[in-house]
Amino acid sequence: MSKPRITASDLQASVRETVTARETNLGIEIQTSVLYPDGHAVTVVVLQHLDEFEVHDASFGAMHFAGNGVRLNDATATRLSEMASDYGCKFIDSRMTRRCAAEQVSAAVIMVANASRLVGDYAYSVRRKTIRDFKREVTNAVSEVLGSDRIRNDEEVVGESGTQYKVNVIILDETKARPIAFVETIAEQNAVNGRFRAFYDIKLNDNISGIDRLSIYDDRHQWRAGDLLLLQNVSNPVPFTNIKPRLMKLAV
Repeated sequence: MSKPRITASDLQASVRETVTARETNLGIEIQTSVLYPDGHAVTVVVLQHLDEFEVHDASFGAMHFAGNGVRLNDATATRLSEMASDYGCKFIDSRMTRRCAAEQVSAAVIMVANASRLVGDYAYSVRRKTIRDFKREVTNAVSEVLGSDRIRNDEEVVGESGTQYKVNVIILDETKARPIAFVETIAEQNAVNGRFRAFYDIKLNDNISGIDRLSIYDDRHQWRAGDLLLLQNVSNPVPFTNIKPRLMKLAV
């Protein structure tokens, strides 16, 4: 049986289908073939000002900061401005933008789209670093109170459904023979649903349901009451600033 053959013209047509343009109240919106980390296509807007054109991303790239639970502060904006210059763009008022002549619009669309994707990439990397740093802070606090020899990181625990979960920190008893607490570190609100699902499934497993479940959340920034209530249904939510007194109860 012969393999189906894909021609260059087939691929060209397929790629063209990923790019669309339509007129909206913002201007001409162009959905490009460039993708953000979440898989959504980058969209840019083209506006005409007399004989000059402005191409910008309508702050779609910057929205990834809020979506990843990361604040867009002055230091971050400065860093993004530096990154924007690599694409001949400017980062102004949370928008990636570039001005050009008519004959340069198509190139500007590509440059702005890639610069906007860079904003999404950066937001994602900042979020990952925030999560790693908070996990490290919690682990260090547990080590300080209980000793590092009573800690196991990222070991798998099986829920009632048979799903395996890597628990951030498992605290052992004084003899280091059995776990007495499962600890999940929650740096930002976007992680709540995943942690809830894991603890809910673990709670239903009769073999381990009696082991304490602690959700350590970073209370150095604002939290929605509903998220904390959700965690309370399956665990004991503990603010990071109060972690040591709570851990002292597990010291003996």
